[in-house]
Amino acid sequence: MRMQKAIKKFNYRNLNKHVYGRAHDAIIGEWIKWWIADFSRGKTGIIHSVINSAIKARFRGKAYCADILLAEHSERTDKGKDIDGVEREFFRIVGVAEIENDNSLEKLKHRVNSLYAYEKCRDRKRRTKFPDLEFGILCTYYFSEDFVERKREIEKIKQYIKQKSTDSKMQWVLYILKKEEISDDYFFRVTGYARDSSRKSFYYGESFLGKPIYHIFQGGRQKRTRKR
Repeated sequence: MRMQKAIKKFNYRNLNKHVYGRAHDAIIGEWIKWWIADFSRGKTGIIHSVINSAIKARFRGKAYCADILLAEHSERTDKGKDIDGVEREFFRIVGVAEIENDNSLEKLKHRVNSLYAYEKCRDRKRRTKFPDLEFGILCTYYFSEDFVERKREIEKIKQYIKQKSTDSKMQWVLYILKKEEISDDYFFRVTGYARDSSRKSFYYGESFLGKPIYHIFQGGRQKRTRKR
């Protein structure tokens, strides 16, 4: 898969235009839409599906449950009918994604470990549980004013992913959305709800704004960076 081309099709503009708040579920929804609709558009004959939340992965005594597993239709020769007489469809799980609002270094490392666990975990017969994984996505966000102050932390998580990718066949994506504290002239208002004495409306002063940054890693190397 040409990950750079695929990632460019993620529609972050929907988040910029329509979404306020922490938006964990909304971000998951956009990645699901990316996989089912945007990314698969034009790929005739390929059906994409999503498992949300993901099937658990166990690795080195720990259990992980990612936000999304991304699958595509697979032709199989052992097709048959299930117990209800319905013909089965087969899918390959090719991607796993984690969306993390807490961008502390410790939490992001935990999510990287989760993605790694999905590639490395085995079933009870010691077979690779997800043998078709091609990519893992870690999506988070930072407030724009934090980028300079937290540059070292961002570099550390990039290096941590790079290190994990050394012992991995997957392509790894670190996708960073940007948020802003909105000024009084542009905040989100809902009139007639939770009125306060000064503004006469409920307001929310955080929004996604601007172009995101993404980094792609494979085999211990950084393949692609989209800068600010």
